[in-house]
Amino acid sequence: MPFPREGEYHIAVWAAPGTKGEKHYSLGLGLAERDVMKFENTIKFDYMLYDMFLWNHWSPAAMLLPIILPILAVWILLAIIIFKRPQADRPSIFKILVTTGATFILGHVLWNIINLAWCASVAETGGEAGLTLFMSILIPFFNATACIITAFKCKNTTEAEKAKCCCKEAKTCRDACRRVTVGLIGAWHLFVWHSGYIIAPVILIIAAILPPTAADFTIKLPSDEGKQETEMTETKKENEV
Repeated sequence: MPFPREGEYHIAVWAAPGTKGEKHYSLGLGLAERDVMKFENTIKFDYMLYDMFLWNHWSPAAMLLPIILPILAVWILLAIIIFKRPQADRPSIFKILVTTGATFILGHVLWNIINLAWCASVAETGGEAGLTLFMSILIPFFNATACIITAFKCKNTTEAEKAKCCCKEAKTCRDACRRVTVGLIGAWHLFVWHSGYIIAPVILIIAAILPPTAADFTIKLPSDEGKQETEMTETKKENEV
């Protein structure tokens, strides 16, 4: 049947027996996925669903806290590492960006689990439950986990000489492992299947295209100079002895 079709549309809406009070339902128009899966819609899908849940009386906190809280927890952990460890052992900008983007996606996975559980409790999910489980929970979970493993497993050029790496030559770790893996996963969740409200995939893509100097940059604290002077003094004393 061609779409759209001119003429009158008659819609019948009814509630289950025993339903009381005002209820909010969404109405599917049966567009045969033609407009639902349009390229520009798949990119904005997270925000379209956000607006739909707001209309359905979900609070912004209920939808965003599963994403915000894990990111805050990871940032606190990274801050502790930065302040507690020497500069050489601190996470680089690449690791910070990738961990943030991947955690964003994992938080979105948590929200999708909550959403799926809620949908299953109020309606018959049918075959769409399997699609949601596979495309919106399992794949994003494994992709985000792969990003974190890649960021911390694959060493940069100066660290890679004695490191085990999936690449044939250790010096190719930066390009073949870190950048390609993270960049492709970011592109997948931006252009193919939505996850992370556009923000997370863009963070991953930015991390993938950072210049080597910026990607491997580690934060330097004012206290580092004092520690270095103390270490040099202690080393000098040991050599004199």
